[in-house]
Amino acid sequence: MREEWIKSKKKNYENPIADIMAGVIKPLLNKQNSLEAEIRMNWNKIFPHDINSKCEFLKLTFKNKTSQCCALHVSVQPAFAIEISYKTAQMIEMLSVFLGRKAVEEIRVVKR
Repeated sequence: MREEWIKSKKKNYENPIADIMAGVIKPLLNKQNSLEAEIRMNWNKIFPHDINSKCEFLKLTFKNKTSQCCALHVSVQPAFAIEISYKTAQMIEMLSVFLGRKAVEEIRVVKR
């Protein structure tokens, strides 16, 4: 009787973990998310201390799933919002140099 119970439980778990994980990992491996990961991991290398100490990476937003350019959202302390908003063109240039292409077309400043 115990063997029958074990066999019935095994039938419920026939899908290998690879099938389950494919649905979870596939969305994470597209180009847009890899760009976000690259910027997030290299934030301190891309921008000098006077910029990266005043703002933090929030997210990237794309117009659609096939879009190559995006908007970068940064969180800034209210005291530095104007200063960072004046440096957005410089920040876009720094990102373009680091990534080797113009991936970010605008920077949106969000106050903390």
